[in-house]
Amino acid sequence: MFSNTISTIDLVIAASKFVQVFPLPISNQYQIITDLKIGSTAKTVIDSKGNTNLLILAANIHRISFKHQPVAVEKDLNTSQIEQKSNQDQFQSDIYINSTDQKIKALAEHWIKKAGVKTSNQILRVLYLQILEYLKYGNPIKGLHPYSQALENKVTDCGGFSTFLASLLQSQGINCRIVVGYVYKRGGRVTLKEKLHLAKHINDLSMHAWLEVLEADGNWFPVDPSVEWRRKHGQSTRQGGFGQIPADRLVVSFGHNLKLAVMNKHYSFPILQHSEVLK
Repeated sequence: MFSNTISTIDLVIAASKFVQVFPLPISNQYQIITDLKIGSTAKTVIDSKGNTNLLILAANIHRISFKHQPVAVEKDLNTSQIEQKSNQDQFQSDIYINSTDQKIKALAEHWIKKAGVKTSNQILRVLYLQILEYLKYGNPIKGLHPYSQALENKVTDCGGFSTFLASLLQSQGINCRIVVGYVYKRGGRVTLKEKLHLAKHINDLSMHAWLEVLEADGNWFPVDPSVEWRRKHGQSTRQGGFGQIPADRLVVSFGHNLKLAVMNKHYSFPILQHSEVLK
């Protein structure tokens, strides 16, 4: 299902004496990107998760513009098959997502046993519902909360919801990845821009991240627990949740703990969401 709204996005990257990198949006199941303009002084590079990033070499202000058509994604778990592997060694464990943490494994197995479920589809649903009870939304940051912050503090932002759930799922052999981007803000200014067909800027967007889970056919099943938690607790009316992502998202990258090699130097980022200066 497609949104009728096609927005022109005009992003301005502030000048810096250092090289900068910015994640470039591409077309995927959440959006259609067209008419991308990046300027002649920049070039593209690929990070360790296959994202295309814009390397800004000039020290002056840089402008990125493109047309963005968000796509609503709705999937039914009854007609999807979540992939589950017996060998979890293939999953990357780091400070953000860790399937080998004994507390994570014990908590996941406790919830699964309590619910009496066995299949991968059932496990996904149970763990998703359980974190909606275990966590509260709060402490938003620019960056990525590690799973341990959510596990111990129980108050975390959209990134913490995602890393915590990812750790639980991967402890059970279910592969997943973080989706990084923005949601369109609501209100008179954005509505007026849409009516007048004016370009939107970064201050018309809010940071957001969610999770998608690998299906047996190679497709991805989206889950957005933080948005569902906020809606159920009266903090938001925004839609989204289990298998549902509305047409209000701009995706700029996938994955976490990203590695980038630039001019014989190696850089690491928790996620790529904003312009990052390479020092």
